[in-house]
Amino acid sequence: SQNQSGASSKKRSNPLRRSYGKKASGKSSLKAAAIRSIYGGGSMPVEKPRRNKSRTDFIESDFGDYRDAADVLRSKHNQIMLQLLEEEHRREIDREAQLMRLTDPDAKDQLQEKFDNERLAASQKIAKVKRQHEVEMAKVVG
Repeated sequence: SQNQSGASSKKRSNPLRRSYGKKASGKSSLKAAAIRSIYGGGSMPVEKPRRNKSRTDFIESDFGDYRDAADVLRSKHNQIMLQLLEEEHRREIDREAQLMRLTDPDAKDQLQEKFDNERLAASQKIAKVKRQHEVEMAKVVG
């Protein structure tokens, strides 16, 4: 059937409506109107504002100082460790270049043994720094 304006009087159900064809209550239509007014009701999609809160927002503000101190310390530790690893990487490149230059197998073996000791020392140094960082972090975090 058609109404006076010539449009069909048959109601279409809105697939986004929860009631699927049932008459909406006044609250939901007010809610929808409020949402349209906030996020725009035009044909262009409007992005919803994002929450800038982390998952740790439930922590009370009393613990904020500790969390900030831990973040600063973690950043400092990461910077120190990165510098240490970059230095060792440069040394390893130099070691490989030195080995490539040698042609005598005995000299290569001696140099390789020296480099193995250097790598062991570097590995121990990295482990020591890591343990120091863990101790420092435990003192801050508690």
